[in-house]
Amino acid sequence: RSVRDLIVLQQTSRGTLRPFNLDGAAMLGAELELRASLGERGLLRVSYGLTDARIDTPAAGRDGLRVPLVAAHDLAAS
Repeated sequence: RSVRDLIVLQQTSRGTLRPFNLDGAAMLGAELELRASLGERGLLRVSYGLTDARIDTPAAGRDGLRVPLVAAHDLAAS
């Protein structure tokens, strides 16, 4: 999926983030969630997300690089 005028945060120094505008980015992703009943103990839920977010702005000299601060993998359990 193509996204236009995406505002992202870029780390400029230790602990400092600066917003900047990307003219375009290509983003693909998938999510998977599993739930299991633990009887009286409750419910176990595990989820995984995969995201491939790439800069699609040749003029910026960053074409093909990953979008800053967008995690490629996300795993959660509760």
